[in-house]
Amino acid sequence: MEPKRRSNPPPVDGPPIVDPGRQEAVKDILHRLANTVSALKIFPPEHATAVHFIDNLAAGLEAFLAEHGKLEVGVEEYSFTVDGRTVFTDEMAIKSLPFFFFKDGLRILYLYQGLDRAEIVNFLDLIRTESQKPAGESDMVTAMWARDFANIQYFAPDEFLETRILEERSEFQARHSLPVLPAEFAHEVIDVKVDTSKFSTGKIILSDEDRGAVRKGPPPGAEEGAPAEGRSSAAGAVEDEEGLRGGSPAAVMDGSLTEGEVRNLEELLRASRTASAEEEFLDLVVEILFLEDDPAQDAVNLSLLEDYRAERVAQGDFASAVLLVHKIGELRDHVADSRPEKACLLGGFLGRTVGPRLLEAVRELLSSGRPVGVPALLDFLRLVGDASLPLAADVYESTEDPDAQRALTDVFREAAERDPRQVAGLAADERPRFSIAAIDLLASAGGRGLPFLSTFIGFKRRDIKLAAVDALGRSAGETANHILFGFLKDEDEDVRTQAAMGLDPVAERDRLRQLIREAGSRAFRGRSSK
Repeated sequence: MEPKRRSNPPPVDGPPIVDPGRQEAVKDILHRLANTVSALKIFPPEHATAVHFIDNLAAGLEAFLAEHGKLEVGVEEYSFTVDGRTVFTDEMAIKSLPFFFFKDGLRILYLYQGLDRAEIVNFLDLIRTESQKPAGESDMVTAMWARDFANIQYFAPDEFLETRILEERSEFQARHSLPVLPAEFAHEVIDVKVDTSKFSTGKIILSDEDRGAVRKGPPPGAEEGAPAEGRSSAAGAVEDEEGLRGGSPAAVMDGSLTEGEVRNLEELLRASRTASAEEEFLDLVVEILFLEDDPAQDAVNLSLLEDYRAERVAQGDFASAVLLVHKIGELRDHVADSRPEKACLLGGFLGRTVGPRLLEAVRELLSSGRPVGVPALLDFLRLVGDASLPLAADVYESTEDPDAQRALTDVFREAAERDPRQVAGLAADERPRFSIAAIDLLASAGGRGLPFLSTFIGFKRRDIKLAAVDALGRSAGETANHILFGFLKDEDEDVRTQAAMGLDPVAERDRLRQLIREAGSRAFRGRSSK
């Protein structure tokens, strides 16, 4: 290895000078680094989301190095330190960036002025590549040495490297069936004599302390996966699994976990195994939003999420768009009392869910003819609320899927129960299929929906008017009769005839007398016998 990349740290003259402002800046940069690495595990570097994280990190690093010249970060098992003080901690080993560096022997990371975006991307790509390798194959120190960065250096102790070299030598010897004895004995013939008659002799003597330990069972912190003496590992695994499922109380006998905690743990494990990459990304984003203290950065992150939401909708992934809104809503409710400014920003994001930009993205998707998941689309429409009803009417008019039509009918039925006016207002000659469905919904709504059937008197399409007349004839009553009289003046003979047939002669006697008088007029006699 090049000396500069594993040399001892430079001598320090006295204790380091602590600069709180500098430490906060480093803390922010390390959070950006960890978040960017997490994002790159989900999205490729050219994805808009990954580009945003990379640009954010590069801007912060370049500004810091321009001011301070160098950034020296200490690497501990689960923490990063600056000037001897912890500025970043992540104790979840599976995703902890400090642990990822520490396990391979890296103890200090140096970043120098001159570090640009291209070198940062190269460094991030190296982290992503090494983190995806199996645990036994990943080696960040060796990989950094091979990549030979111009403005990124590191320190790894000599004794750690020597230990690694010896381990690799032993592994190489084992793979190639080479002797693993010291070199001076490697080719000597050693005569080993074993007296097999002694195998069945001897005894084990336990002290009082040993007997007490046996009665107490394994000590706290013993490895869970180790099988008990006299029991196979397979049998132990089966018993442990049954205990977690609640079939056996063995898992909670020692008092470390209650049955409720075991059930919660099981649910968490199940959710973790079934979480999609999209959901993991959204969880990461929500965590970033929760931890962020700068309102300006919150606004930038939420703007990014608006782009992400529009992108998912444009691709027909309504499930992710809905999930994002739900998670942001939960975060807003969580911080409503403690951080009202953040809650206000989150509320603004939720309010823009019904914006024209998003609805236009849905229209473009539907007009493209690409297949759309109906259940997820309906969840999205319900999430948007009444503002999505015009879009839903267009979907109903254009789709040939009967399941989608039935599902959308439920959406409009709910809307008609809230306010029949908005459903009647969506009917139009240009939407004949939807208009006929709306007529049935308004007639089914009874007294609240029936008056709005008068909307269809002025329509041009014959099939729509006949559907309205039929619904009114089936409804009967004073309101239905009143609207039917309006259809008696229609230009279409069939519409007038069906309206007359649908009149209830008991409901409005005065109007019927008026109709009889009109029948005696010269204009009426000029009409056909029908």
